[in-house]
Amino acid sequence: MVGRIHGIIHCSLSDKNIAFVHKIINERYQNANDYLSCEVPDVQVLDEHKKRRRVDDDACQRNGEVERRLHMDSFERAILERPEFLQGKAYDPGEGDRDDRGKEVPHPEKFREHIKNREISGSRRPARNQEANNPHGVRTEPSREKLHDRHRSTPMVYSLSMREKMVIVGFGWVGQANALALKTLGYDVAYYDPGAPPRHYEEHTEVYGSLVKLANVRDWDSESTWYVVCVGDRVSEEGEQDISNIQKALDSLKGAKGGVILRSTVIPDLLEKLKFDYYLPEFLHEKKAVEECIEPYLLVIGSRPGARTEPSIFALWRPQARKVFEGTPREASFIKYFSNLWNALRIAFVNEFGDTVGRPSNKEEISKISKLIDFLFDGRGYQRYGRAFGGHCLPKDTRAFAAWYGKSVRGVSLIAAVYESNAKRQNTEREYPLLPEWFSEWPERHISGWHALSELWYAVKKHIARPTLLLKKRDRS
Repeated sequence: MVGRIHGIIHCSLSDKNIAFVHKIINERYQNANDYLSCEVPDVQVLDEHKKRRRVDDDACQRNGEVERRLHMDSFERAILERPEFLQGKAYDPGEGDRDDRGKEVPHPEKFREHIKNREISGSRRPARNQEANNPHGVRTEPSREKLHDRHRSTPMVYSLSMREKMVIVGFGWVGQANALALKTLGYDVAYYDPGAPPRHYEEHTEVYGSLVKLANVRDWDSESTWYVVCVGDRVSEEGEQDISNIQKALDSLKGAKGGVILRSTVIPDLLEKLKFDYYLPEFLHEKKAVEECIEPYLLVIGSRPGARTEPSIFALWRPQARKVFEGTPREASFIKYFSNLWNALRIAFVNEFGDTVGRPSNKEEISKISKLIDFLFDGRGYQRYGRAFGGHCLPKDTRAFAAWYGKSVRGVSLIAAVYESNAKRQNTEREYPLLPEWFSEWPERHISGWHALSELWYAVKKHIARPTLLLKKRDRS
């Protein structure tokens, strides 16, 4: 939330109820407090040192309303500052089946009028009514720097009223994670799947109930609709990738008014034959897929030439992501496969090396092997001794990329060897069922306090034992 309101205290004075709002004196929250004062005439703002007596839930509701209005003001302002609108064109002219490319849009000043008339505004009331209730002309739109700072420093309030509609095409593991995450972020979300896939994230039962199932994939089609294609690929034992289902899903969207975001995993060469606006490969773990989709650890955006103006979700994801890459769809595909192959390689190598130490016939032997490996890798994800890698992604992606890579390169392939090593590991699992199974997730963005102190203590001891190192560093500087 933008401002932290501690509560509202009601008291009776001369048979008249007066609400006192307790606030924090902070320049960053001044806009929200001023806005609240104008919206509620009977509010008197107390200083921070005043004591509060009874907290009313109405304070949270009013503060949430202020947050939504401030966010939409900033969101509309960011739209107006985009080069496309300053130049008077919504989309770059380009080749394609949709007839929305190259359309002219109103002049920026006229566009502001559309916002005031609530043709684009996401506020609950028309903007003109807000001006009438704000006679003092209090400026309520925070700067873009403050907006980004707020997203980085505090958890986001996922209750935004978005005009864009999201249609998830393909309702499997990835499709359901995207649908639940986008709904949590405040979007209107529907999904289309010709089958009846089971629910994979039962802890989000309430959010599942708010999703809309479409009988036809284009029932929600409009210029403000975004189709998020999450249809899976199929890979044969020989490594041939079959993307026919992905192709069918994209063909069903030809001529649609909305934009297309592809999230399926596709080999770089095959990806170039598909038609979409943005390629956004996913980097999700099955156990934390919804949470990682809300706040992605890696955000990789591959843009087609002449693509539509990007959806607002990208602006929400960028400040939350640990790393952001923006390039071509081919580059995005390589990053996706590099991530999965690197994870598979680490698992296979650790398991194969661990077997040279001993055989995992009992818990004591497994503990002895793990102790040696954890000494170097500290028990980090993908670097723990145990079972073979599995799941829906690593085996098929390793097999598909090895086959694709093997067509152009002769000789020994490390990538192909990774898959072969993992296949042997699966046989070892049947012989030694006590091998532990690990579920990985992205590392925490911040190291713990104890870890920071241990690193500091190590640096201090190193320079005390060898003071010449410190002198050399000083001479270099």
